[in-house]
Amino acid sequence: MPNLQQFNFSLDEEPNIVPALTELAAIIKGLSGPNLISEMIYPGDDGLTEVTSVLPFVTSLTARQGFLASSSIRVMAQKDHLPNLTSLSTNVAYADMDAFIDMLKTRWVRGIEAQLSASGSAPGMILSAKINIVYAPNQRSVSRLSRKVREIQDRLKLEGATIDLVDG
Repeated sequence: MPNLQQFNFSLDEEPNIVPALTELAAIIKGLSGPNLISEMIYPGDDGLTEVTSVLPFVTSLTARQGFLASSSIRVMAQKDHLPNLTSLSTNVAYADMDAFIDMLKTRWVRGIEAQLSASGSAPGMILSAKINIVYAPNQRSVSRLSRKVREIQDRLKLEGATIDLVDG
């Protein structure tokens, strides 16, 4: 009878620990139920997608340093990558923000479609995010991106999502 309900961990370095995490993920999967809450704090972007690909149960992700690379943003838009992610805190380069917003929209649409289907659940909908925008030309640029996110939320009739874009 699985009973692990919460699993939080922080990595202090970016070593090649994917093999160890793969083994750990199998153990956690065996001990947990379907509503596992898992927070991961990661030191930066280097190797992030490799680490998160073996930890599909992560619900909250904080990347403390560096910034989310465009390659990681593309991976996050894929259906099977971090299917339970609901909370994200990271840095994103201004040049990659349109791709980041597209990734959010993709995940929101998928989640809304899942809610409307027989499953009734909303997997992978990022409902809470704090994004520090790195290399933004000015505050007006950040405001434009914030408006774009709000417009998408309004079009999708998505309520309850808090996406904070700040000049990093």
